[in-house]
Amino acid sequence: MKKAKYIYGCLLMFICSCTNTPHDITKTNDTLEIYPEYHNISMPCNIAPLNFLVRNEGVEAVQATVEGITLQNEGNKVQWDQTAWKQLVSKHVGDTLSVQITACINGKWLQFDDLKWYISPDSVDSYITYRLIEPGYEIWHEVEIEERCIESFDTRTLADGKQLGNRCMNCHTHGGNEGQYSYFYIRGDKDGTFVNRNNKFEKLALNTPKTNGSTVYGDWHPTGRYGVFSTNLIIPAFHSDPACRLEVYDTHSDLCIADFETQRMITSPLVSQTDNILETFPTFSADGKTIYYCSAPNPCGDTIPKAEDMQNLVKQIHYSLKRIGFNETNGCFVGPIETVVAATDSSSIHFPRFSPDGQWLTYCESNYGTFPI
Repeated sequence: MKKAKYIYGCLLMFICSCTNTPHDITKTNDTLEIYPEYHNISMPCNIAPLNFLVRNEGVEAVQATVEGITLQNEGNKVQWDQTAWKQLVSKHVGDTLSVQITACINGKWLQFDDLKWYISPDSVDSYITYRLIEPGYEIWHEVEIEERCIESFDTRTLADGKQLGNRCMNCHTHGGNEGQYSYFYIRGDKDGTFVNRNNKFEKLALNTPKTNGSTVYGDWHPTGRYGVFSTNLIIPAFHSDPACRLEVYDTHSDLCIADFETQRMITSPLVSQTDNILETFPTFSADGKTIYYCSAPNPCGDTIPKAEDMQNLVKQIHYSLKRIGFNETNGCFVGPIETVVAATDSSSIHFPRFSPDGQWLTYCESNYGTFPI
């Protein structure tokens, strides 16, 4: 009987320690740890609800308050009703909202500094596509290409690897932020590039005897007629250092143009087509008159490196951002080649992309190599 009373008393203390209603609140200067990171942000006016988790240690309940709306939940999740969210956002376009977060942590209610959310009048494209894959190299064949509406959480599968013999699918790319131009690759047996142009869907083999293999990374010309691609011989290697599990690098890479109307591949000596220069991650400028890409000297000179060579030399490889002109009439490269951002001994450039209006260029930078992800 005494044991039963003891258990009942412990349960009562647990239940009463944190109810959904905050009480005896203490303001804290501790950092509010949330995921995703939504501190002091600007968001488009058509974004789906910004649900998040409070990840401070010992969280038992959370309350979020903004503009008279209060969300309460046991556990560490803050989740919005979609209808209420849309009404809130549409009412405060152009305003900055203060989101007050109060959390019960180890039996005490603590109030953190407010989150600041600016609601931009600008909307963003309603859909994104992405590759859904487990975060590991062992099960690369279990992959899907999905589309999500960012105004909600609705998704649909565009391609499922299980229906394609569990072959790898990758490098899905849309042209000019438009849905009428897109492509993706299927690797392995019966591989090829699946191209969608104005609702015409076809499988193409984007290689020639002059290229060192099939195309890998690429981008669409604004007209939808051309694609610019790199052809890469890629090798993965494993580190003995457990903090650096996997390295991926090119042993040979060049640039080429695909003319989708005539179904021909165009190469040029202007962009090496030799073994002593590695060229990858090409993209068109927003007006289609220039091609930007990443380039690095081959550390083995004119010799295609072996895996064991690159394992020792990969930290010496640094890619610069370069550009070359493009002639839309004949689909050819037009020199000279210019350096936009030069690599250093501690920087390497990857994945350049332009904003649709052509005013901004983004790229990734890492200490070395070609595959920061």
